[in-house]
Amino acid sequence: DQAWAQLRRLMSQLGDAAQRGARSPEAVLAPLVELLLELRRGARAERRFAEADRIRECLSQVGVEVQDTQEGARWSLRSSDVLFQEA
Repeated sequence: DQAWAQLRRLMSQLGDAAQRGARSPEAVLAPLVELLLELRRGARAERRFAEADRIRECLSQVGVEVQDTQEGARWSLRSSDVLFQEA
């Protein structure tokens, strides 16, 4: 329930940022990507590797590249045009 409440809160923040005209796609996406990476970290820690891989694949499909490092996962956008392609 807490995760869903946090996700709803983040989605609301993303909507607010979009209305204000956020400076970059990274700024708009950061709260959602960070939440997904936190869920992925938890899945990996609990050895639910299929779930962790699915989260990484979903991020990849929308143009978010995840790099695992000793300090934790880092992310970047491959290309802004990937974010807005229609399915």
